[in-house]
Amino acid sequence: MGMLEDITKKINTTSIASAIISEFFPETLGGFITEYFSGMSAKEFYHLFKNTNGKGTILDFLDEQTQHKLLSFAPDDLSWLTFEWVVDKIGKESPGALSVIASSPSVRDGIQRQIDEFKRRKILIL
Repeated sequence: MGMLEDITKKINTTSIASAIISEFFPETLGGFITEYFSGMSAKEFYHLFKNTNGKGTILDFLDEQTQHKLLSFAPDDLSWLTFEWVVDKIGKESPGALSVIASSPSVRDGIQRQIDEFKRRKILIL
């Protein structure tokens, strides 16, 4: 099914705004991640990660209502949300963070836990 068919199906079952936001959610989340880590040094990334112990998700700094709203726009199919996808977004603006990820199994495990938690939260609001 193409993008036009996907949007048409969503428009018929949801509001137009929700359909459009859901369709472009990966780009929106990717921009959010890229902006959040923009210019972050390896040291800053490591300390941020260490302070959170890799728990929760990047959304945790948002208030609960905003988190819930953002998750409600996420598409049902989150198969695109992978470790590689997240690391690519982080690395676009923070090569230092990318070096920490590459050199630390615990950081890689923590990122995967955050991805799994994001998907779990999405399932909980359905």
